[in-house]
Parts: sequence; structure tokens; C-alpha cells
Amino acid sequence: MTERLFMRVSEAAERLECDPRTVSRGIEQGVIPAIVIGRLVRIPVRGFAEAVGIDADTLLADLAERDAAPPLAVVHRGAA
Repeated sequence: MTERLFMRVSEAAERLECDPRTVSRGIEQGVIPAIVIGRLVRIPVRGFAEAVGIDADTLLADLAERDAAPPLAVVHRGAA
């Protein structure tokens, strides 16, 4: 499997256990590296790990595990 290069703001916020707006402020202040194209924001995984002081390989393993997990089931209820 190939290594993930980028993560979403919501994934970074989840990892840091904070609000996504906090991550966005970190990006705006230049603390967290990011690629911004219009409204699309992606964070380089290794740059994020270095910026916040966590092990990049552990983060990549966590993201790979999350990507491999099956999606949540959708329950369809019939008309009553």
C-alpha cells in the first residue's frame, strides 16, 4: 500500500483532540503546514507530525488503519 501524503483538517483536529477551527488557525498562523487551493485545504502528513511533535510513522499507521476500516453501516427504515 502507498503512503498517504496528505490529511484533512478534520483528521488533524481529531488527532489533536481539538476543534477543526483550531487547526485552521494554526494553518493561518503558519504553525501547521498546509496546501490551500481555493477552499480545499490539505495538510502534509509528515509536515504535520513534525510541526506538532508526534512520530510520523505512528501517525501514518493510524491513518492507514482508519482507511482500512469498513464504513459505518447505513440503516434504511421502511415506510411506516
